[in-house]
Amino acid sequence: DVDGVLNSEQYVHEIGNEWDGNQIDPKAVARLNRLNDESDALIVVSSSWRLGVTIQHLRNTLAFHGVKGYVLGATKYLGSDRANEIWDWIDSAKKKSYIDSFVILDDDRLELRRDQSDPVLDLHFVRTSWLDGLQDHHVEKAIKILDEVKFNLNVVKKGIL
Repeated sequence: DVDGVLNSEQYVHEIGNEWDGNQIDPKAVARLNRLNDESDALIVVSSSWRLGVTIQHLRNTLAFHGVKGYVLGATKYLGSDRANEIWDWIDSAKKKSYIDSFVILDDDRLELRRDQSDPVLDLHFVRTSWLDGLQDHHVEKAIKILDEVKFNLNVVKKGIL
């Protein structure tokens, strides 16, 4: 995600009248770059910033703001909750052997309904906050997930898709 991860209410207040909705907090970018440097992770965008633009546009936008990691792709908008969009991307990626581990950075819940959760995605989820975005402790948790929680590509996802 971008909003609530790479920008935040705190950052909006810091830049004040300069805010136009397209800025990204350089401190959050530095944290994301540290995560990338320590893990060699690739980026898949699930943010609303992906809607109506090409992958190349996303790459250029994030690079313009200092993001060093490679943007591999973006989840499809399926008109459903983000968990389903993430599983759709994973199902496609596993056919191409793209992933063995992943982490989800987002300030929102992954599901639309509070009574649903996904025990597999929950193991890979780092929830940030719109109030202050990506922080050092989120990066530490994400690195730990990438190092320790390997994804079983053959896992059965009952009720997810």
